Amino acid sequence: MTKSLITTALLTSALALTACSKVHNTEGTVQGQSFKGIINGETVSASDDIAKTTVQIFTFQVAHDDAGRALVRGVAGCTGTLLAEDILLTAAHCTTENPYYIILYFSNEAPKDFKAFMASINTNPLVRRVVGGKVGTQWPKLVSGKVGDWGDIALLKFEGGIPEGYQLAELLPAKEKLAVDQPITLAGFGITDGIKQTPSTQLLKVDVTILDPTYTKTEMVIDSGDKGPCHGDSGGPAYVTGSDGKKYVAGVTSRADVRNDPRGLCIGDTLYTKVQPHAAWIKRSMKSLQSPTFKPALIPQPQGG
Repeated sequence: MTKSLITTALLTSALALTACSKVHNTEGTVQGQSFKGIINGETVSASDDIAKTTVQIFTFQVAHDDAGRALVRGVAGCTGTLLAEDILLTAAHCTTENPYYIILYFSNEAPKDFKAFMASINTNPLVRRVVGGKVGTQWPKLVSGKVGDWGDIALLKFEGGIPEGYQLAELLPAKEKLAVDQPITLAGFGITDGIKQTPSTQLLKVDVTILDPTYTKTEMVIDSGDKGPCHGDSGGPAYVTGSDGKKYVAGVTSRADVRNDPRGLCIGDTLYTKVQPHAAWIKRSMKSLQSPTFKPALIPQPQGG
């Protein structure tokens, strides 16, 4: 597995494709399902705890030519939440097999000039290199037609620590229960119009409610449509207020609810991976990623995904 962040050939290809790539979207599908950004949201101020825990993710969609050279076919944008000085929580579909093709950008504003951003990623002090990751145990087993319990959750290990001004988020404790109509705050860097594919220029958030907290054992449905997540918000946090008045991460943005948004146009409800059923997996995976004996490895992806 290559250890270079972005090779010369890779960077050249990425720059060539920037103009036509939907770099702020999580374009593409897994098993025919579209993935979901914040519509009708509000700007997250720099003093907001959400701004201090939320990070942009860029995943390079890479192919290899006959000579074995890595060529970028596109760049997909996602969102993640800081859990440790070197660990980010996101969706499994925001990962790719080779972790070195994923970078993190610590800024509450999206790159204004993506070509210039790409040219500077090896020296940009706000960019961090991903060196490993873990995906939910069900994710590598995902098959066509599976309705729920995708295991669409992931942890990314990165180098360089977190920049000044950032802090760690807390996961919803097991004792806290999720309920129908419970207020929930979503955040992300996704597009602001699912039809026009309008990219966001900054981190946004929106307050909505939980529609079904027990859609599956590991997933919940968020009441969205006229306001809520869209492409690029994938992997982003869903915050609820606990009984102690603190804000906790309860879920991770996964995908459109195909029952009322079959084309993934961000006009229906959204499925979120719940963190509570994955608490033991998160703890175990973080321990593995932070082990002194940690060695980078490929991130398992769905068969044919």
